[in-house]
Amino acid sequence: DSYQSRPSSLLCIDNCAHQKETATGAAAVAQNLGLSQYFEFIAGDAYDMQFDAESIDLLWCDFGVGARMREFAGGAWKSVRPGGFLVCHSTLTNQGTRDW
Repeated sequence: DSYQSRPSSLLCIDNCAHQKETATGAAAVAQNLGLSQYFEFIAGDAYDMQFDAESIDLLWCDFGVGARMREFAGGAWKSVRPGGFLVCHSTLTNQGTRDW
């Protein structure tokens, strides 16, 4: 099937445990950008998520628990569509994320 026939979505998953988390404000940003119809926020742990195979175009990992990053990436990679991306934030500034 063509790329255009697949529904687009923006899924934000955050456990909201970080002292200065901003993820809970993502819905307002999506609304301001006219993207709220694509947006879903889940307060939870991404490690516990079971993503469908080849269901994600871009998986942005923004977390500092690098000790489990290798395990997460190995399991989540099958959910990234062919030609998609797995992007990791803080790989330069966070030692734990760099270690994986």
